[in-house]
Amino acid sequence: MVKKIYEKGLSLLKLDKKSISSVHSEKEKLPIAFGLFFLPSVINLVLTSLSYPSGFGSIFSSFVFWASLLPGMAIIGMVFFMSFFAEKVYKIKAQYLKDFNTLSFAAIILLVHSVFLLLALIGITFGGLTQLILLAASVWFLVVAKTMFMEIYKMKEQDAIVTVVVGFVAFYLIQEILGRLLIGKFYSFF
Repeated sequence: MVKKIYEKGLSLLKLDKKSISSVHSEKEKLPIAFGLFFLPSVINLVLTSLSYPSGFGSIFSSFVFWASLLPGMAIIGMVFFMSFFAEKVYKIKAQYLKDFNTLSFAAIILLVHSVFLLLALIGITFGGLTQLILLAASVWFLVVAKTMFMEIYKMKEQDAIVTVVVGFVAFYLIQEILGRLLIGKFYSFF
């Protein structure tokens, strides 16, 4: 099963249009989809907590717990918001769960950050390169989203780009709002 998930994710990351259509037409596997979005966050939560002097016990601090899970929650919100936006503005018939399911396989690229956190935990650091790679992985996830909107909904490239840019802004707003609600006034993503 893990091999199939990896193969699907890799084919989506290669922007294989047949794979995007194939995954989109499958019956939604929501537990797997949620798992793929939250797996990087959970791994990062555990690794981050181990880097604190109090060790694994710090996992229960709201500053560690919610701060680690917020990106996964914001990505999920972003995916649904992109579908909602495209449906309302470009009059497509969005298939929210299928869009969510499809993009969850592309989220495996976000596991790259977990690899760098693990290496940092054992003393191997790369400075700003880690953040640059995470940014590149995030941008590629958005490229997959753009390709999915063009392939599945036959949107013009410009419309798909606008949808993804709006989704990108929504990601940051969702993260900021949830951070303020779950962590408090000390949280600021910006």
